[in-house]
Amino acid sequence: MSLAELIPLLLKASIIGMVFSIGLRASIADATTSFRHPANLLKGTAAMFLVMPLVAVALIKGLNPLAPTGIILVATALSPVPPILPNKELKAGVGMGRAVGSLVASSVVALLLIPVGMPLIGSWFGLDLAVPLGPAVSLVMATILVPLAAGVLLKTLAPGLADKLAPTMGKASAVILLLALVPVLIQLGPAMWAQVGGLTVLAFLLFAVIGVGVGHWMAGDDPDAKTVLAISTASRHPALAAALATAARPEAEGILPAAVLYLLISVVVTGIYLALRRKGGDAAELSPA
Repeated sequence: MSLAELIPLLLKASIIGMVFSIGLRASIADATTSFRHPANLLKGTAAMFLVMPLVAVALIKGLNPLAPTGIILVATALSPVPPILPNKELKAGVGMGRAVGSLVASSVVALLLIPVGMPLIGSWFGLDLAVPLGPAVSLVMATILVPLAAGVLLKTLAPGLADKLAPTMGKASAVILLLALVPVLIQLGPAMWAQVGGLTVLAFLLFAVIGVGVGHWMAGDDPDAKTVLAISTASRHPALAAALATAARPEAEGILPAAVLYLLISVVVTGIYLALRRKGGDAAELSPA
């Protein structure tokens, strides 16, 4: 097996391992949290899958960026959160129920809305953006729902074993992911750099910043809800976004580099947001009552 064949397998295996490790720390109640709180589910669905597709359309019409940028914005706006986002949310102090519940809910809602959302948005631009649902279902099941369910099941049946496995599995998967990402970024680097310009970076930056703002505002007053919805609205599954964009516009060039470029920009934007949240929280704790 060549290195080019091995790296995608390592990337997928590491993501599955990280999601499995998240499941090892979660319960069935955690995984179904969003569905047991319909008000929060509606807010999250509206922010991620109603407002952000409209933002994507507005940015495309207003900025007219390079060709791959527009289709990636549309596909990103209809994709669920990345499989490993709960780890970021947990490190930010968010409860397991909110973090894992958001992952599950966004995955299910995305699969329900993709067959409607892609053609609808495409019709506004006179494009055929209909995509087969099968590959999207397979990707979401393989990288999110199945490994998460397996981890939750093991946690339910053998909590002691799950507690022992979770840290090792999580750390090993994270190391493999980082090592596998390095050659990918090196390979895609020139193609990503070629997209710097043509308002691509500005469009991606605005999409991420607006996403954080929309999620923060629409979440209500609960601090954990604000954190989860803010970074979830801006952060989406890059592999699924690239797959949807490729299926909709197979002739378009630079889709994968554009998807990775948005991922990097969203990581920076959400990282700044979380740092500001922590600074604001520290300031609130230090201020006199």
